[in-house]
Amino acid sequence: MILVLGTVLSPIIVTLINRGFDVWLSSIHEKQTSRKEYYQHKLQIFEQYLHDVAEASRGTVKHENLKIVDSYYLMLPYISTDTANALNKFTIDLANGKKLNEKDLLYFNQLLLEIKRELKPYK
Repeated sequence: MILVLGTVLSPIIVTLINRGFDVWLSSIHEKQTSRKEYYQHKLQIFEQYLHDVAEASRGTVKHENLKIVDSYYLMLPYISTDTANALNKFTIDLANGKKLNEKDLLYFNQLLLEIKRELKPYK
């Protein structure tokens, strides 16, 4: 009787354990995929901002200068308040057609390093 009961229950218990493990693995995979997509989205926005900075610094088309402001606002949720405030002045100056001098470029490079640190994925 015990042997029959063990024979019947053993596959059921193993199936339940395997199913629970599969659910646990799939939830971990979904979280990892979501985190990866979030990080890639942040990088795309940052790359778009850098592209728009390059376009605006050429100063050829006024429409391009508006794109840099749009890119700046898209990046705001992903950077700290201090960095956003510092980047705001730079972005507005560039959008208004101000030519960059050596001091502005050094300051912008410091801001880029700060943004790069903020955009790193969490481990």
